[in-house]
Amino acid sequence: MTSRASRPLYPAVSEALAALTSDLEAAEAHGLLCGLLCDPARFEVDVWLAQLTDEAEAPRFSELPKDSPLVQMLAGTLRELSDEGFSLRLVLPDDDTPLVERTTALGAWCRGFLSGFGMQVGDRALTEDGQELLRDLINISRIDPDERADDVGERDFLDVLEYVRLGALMLQAENRNPLEGESSSLH
Repeated sequence: MTSRASRPLYPAVSEALAALTSDLEAAEAHGLLCGLLCDPARFEVDVWLAQLTDEAEAPRFSELPKDSPLVQMLAGTLRELSDEGFSLRLVLPDDDTPLVERTTALGAWCRGFLSGFGMQVGDRALTEDGQELLRDLINISRIDPDERADDVGERDFLDVLEYVRLGALMLQAENRNPLEGESSSLH
């Protein structure tokens, strides 16, 4: 299933964020990245890093080691968003993690996405479908996970995860600035 989390990436990104003294979770950091990439022509990787650390002295992208999980997450996300096969994978805890934690992480991913989308797209006019999707993402970002992890809960989680994943792809496609191309500034 293409919506499953990248298993080794989530804990690695969590460790990288902790090393940067970031208050964001890995899921929220990836959501922020995906939201910012809704207008790839305006994306600046150093702005993303500054948002992750919330510090004036954030590292520059060029200073990160090539094998940094943040570099891997960015490269993978750019690749997935440019793929016409709808292969975006949300960076979330793996399937063995309790449902409550995965649900909480999905809410954090949505909060990050909404923040990045707001920063990049701002008050640009959206289609009716785009407006409805943003309202749904706001509701999902406020999710209060049920402590019961039963089969119905798991199926519901996977349905919501797929909706969020496809919605993020739709908003990215809808808001890509066709006049400025698809290039993004990596430095």
